Amino acid sequence: MPAARSIAGPVQRFVVEAYQNVDTGGPEALVQLALALDSLCPNSTHVMARPANPRLVREYPELASLPRMAYNFLKRGDLYVTPEHVACDRVLKAHGVRQVVYMLSAKARRRNYQSIRAGCRLLSHNYWGAEHTSAGLNLARE
Repeated sequence: MPAARSIAGPVQRFVVEAYQNVDTGGPEALVQLALALDSLCPNSTHVMARPANPRLVREYPELASLPRMAYNFLKRGDLYVTPEHVACDRVLKAHGVRQVVYMLSAKARRRNYQSIRAGCRLLSHNYWGAEHTSAGLNLARE
């Protein structure tokens, strides 16, 4: 199967960290992202093999059909999407895995700055989140 193209370059698999221990809109946004990616790139989208939030499993039954993946199975060409509380992993980058931090909160500026310094890119699902959360980080608008 040919690699999917994205702004991040060729991608073999999309892997979304769709688990959080809180029941807010952030984890739901990650589930929605994983399901949207799966609709665009079937058989190329995975979620991490952690227990999903029970409410989200009930509200998004399609989540159960996404393949699960353990962290140690990430490989070159994967695009790993994480929420802000998951640290940017330099070891993954050295192994050809691209990690993108999905900005979900306006309270994570320090963590986002650390992620940028570690080589991760930031992604936001809306303009306000990107503009507000990235204020002071000197990021290009793109």
